[in-house]
Amino acid sequence: MSTKDWNTTGTVYLIELRLWSNNMLIDDNTYWLADTMDRLNWNASTWYQTPVLKYADFLDLSKLPTIQLVTNFTTLNATDQGFLTTTVTLYNPCSDCIAFMVYARIATSHSALITPVVWTDNFITLFPKQTKVINATFPSSSLQGYSPLVFIESYNDIAQILTGFELRKNVKTRKECQEFESMQENPKDTPNSQK
Repeated sequence: MSTKDWNTTGTVYLIELRLWSNNMLIDDNTYWLADTMDRLNWNASTWYQTPVLKYADFLDLSKLPTIQLVTNFTTLNATDQGFLTTTVTLYNPCSDCIAFMVYARIATSHSALITPVVWTDNFITLFPKQTKVINATFPSSSLQGYSPLVFIESYNDIAQILTGFELRKNVKTRKECQEFESMQENPKDTPNSQK
C-alpha cells in the first residue's frame, strides 16, 4: 500500500491511497481533507444521526486551476451476450495541478444518455501527469444504430464531448454539453421528418 498527499490550496489536502499486489495496482482511492474538519454535536446525537455544528471548510477546492484533459475512447464489438465495451483513456497533462472528480457518461449521437452502463471506475481524480483507463459496458441495443458519444467533465476541467474515435476539433464547454443534452431530450423536427 502506498499513499501520497497533495496540498492543493493550503487548507485542503488530497490523499491518494494505492493498493498493490505483486507489483500490480489492485485499487486506488482519493480522499480529501481540510485543516478545519466537521464539528459534531455529540450531545444531541441519536442512534441514527449526529448533528453537525460546523462543516469542514472545502471552499479552497473552488480555487483549483482550470485544466484540459487529453482524452480518447474506442468501442469494441458486441460480445455474444450483446454488450459493447467502451474504453476511455484520460490523461492529465498538467505538471503541477490536479483534475478533481473526473466524470464520464455515454450517450448516442441521436438520443439521451445510455442506461444502464457499468463503469470500472468513475468520479476519479487524476494527479499531475497521471493516466487512467476506464471501461464502460452497456447493451449494444441501447445505441439503436447510432454512434456513441462520451461526455467527460470534472470539477475543474473544461467539459468535452468525444465522438467516434477522436475528440471533436472544438472542445465543448459545460454549457454546450448541457445544451446538447437538452436538445436530445426535446428534439426538434428536422426538414426530413416534416411532411
